[in-house]
Amino acid sequence: MIEIRRIDSAAGFALLEREWNDLLRRSAADTIFLTHQWLAAWWDAFGTSDSLCVLLCIENDGHESRLVGILPGYIQRDRCLRSVRRLRFLGSEVVTSDFLDLITAPGRETEVLDAILDHLSRSGSVHILDLTDIREGSPLLQQGEGGANSDGWVFHRWPVYKRCPVIALPADWNAYLASQSRRFRRNFQYYQRHLQAQGMELQVLRTPEQIAEALGDFQVLHNSRRGQMNQGGIFATPQQQQFYADVLQRLARSGWVELIFLTVGGQRVAAACQFDYGKAVYYYQNGYDISWEKESVGFVLNVLLIERAIAKGKVSYEFLRGEQEYKLRFGAHHLRILQDLYGTRGVVGALYRDGRRVVAGCRKMAKKILRKE
Repeated sequence: MIEIRRIDSAAGFALLEREWNDLLRRSAADTIFLTHQWLAAWWDAFGTSDSLCVLLCIENDGHESRLVGILPGYIQRDRCLRSVRRLRFLGSEVVTSDFLDLITAPGRETEVLDAILDHLSRSGSVHILDLTDIREGSPLLQQGEGGANSDGWVFHRWPVYKRCPVIALPADWNAYLASQSRRFRRNFQYYQRHLQAQGMELQVLRTPEQIAEALGDFQVLHNSRRGQMNQGGIFATPQQQQFYADVLQRLARSGWVELIFLTVGGQRVAAACQFDYGKAVYYYQNGYDISWEKESVGFVLNVLLIERAIAKGKVSYEFLRGEQEYKLRFGAHHLRILQDLYGTRGVVGALYRDGRRVVAGCRKMAKKILRKE
C-alpha cells in the first residue's frame, strides 16, 4: 500500500536531499535537472508566490517504510481565474530544466502514478495538471494516449515537441575527429595552433570557492555574446542571478558542475558552464568576448570540452533543447524529445481546457495572418 505525504514547506523540502537523490539515482528519470540541489535552488528563487506541493510516495510493508516515488511539484493559481489551481513541475518556469518527470523506484512507475492521481482526485487540491518538458519514454506520456482514467482525469499531449540534440560519444578522441568533416578538422587545428601561440590555456573550476570567484567573469562573457544576439541572457533579473549563484554552489559541493574558461595570455576570453553528472555531460550555457570572435574562441572551447568528455569516459554530450546550427556542426545528430502533458478533472478543469484550446487556436491563426502580411 502506497501512502502519499505532501511536503509544503521549504524547511521540510530541505530535509529530503539525501533520500531524494538516492531514489533519483535508481530511477529511470535520473538527470541533473531532477536533483534536489537544482529544484530546491529553483524553489528558493522563484517559488515565492506559489504553494509547494512535493508528493512523497511511501510504501509500508509492516516492517519498514520506503520512499518509492516523488512528484516534485508546486500549485499555481491562474492569473485570470484565481479559483483555478494548476499543478506544475518544480523547475518548469524561467530557467531551462530539461527532462522533468516523476521520480520512481525501478518498475514502480505505473503504481506510483496511479497512487498520485488517486490522491489528487480525493484531495481536490488542483483542477489542472500542467506538466511540461517530460522526457521521452516516460510512463507519464502514456497517459496522453488513453483519454480519461479511472480517477476522472482527462489527458492529452500538447502538440509541441522540444528537441534536444546530443552527441553519442565514441570511446576514442581520434574516432570523434574522424567522424567530422575535413573542413572541421582543419579549422580546429588551425585556430587551436593560432591560440596556443598566444598562450592559450584551459581553466577548469569545480570547487565552490573557485566558482564563486569566477561567476562575475562568466556573467560578463555570457552577456557579451547574448548582447550581440540581442538577447537578455540568464542573468537578466535579480531572481535569476540569485538562482544561478545558489545552484552552482550546491552543485559544486556535490562535484556536478564545471565552470570552464578559455584563457589567452591570462585573459578569460570564452567560457562554458556544464554539468558533469552520471554518464553524461550537459552543456548548459556559454559566452565569449566578442572582440575575440574572429579567433573562433567559442568553437575551439567547444571542441576541447568534447575531448575532455571523451577522456573522462562519458557516453553522451547533451546540448539540451534547441536545434541551433552550431550543435549540429559538432556532430549532435541524435535528438532527445521533450513533450508537455495536460490533464484536467471536473467541470472547472474542462472549461479551462476548452478555453486554452480556443486561445491556442487564435494565436495560431494570428501568426498565419502576420506571416502573410
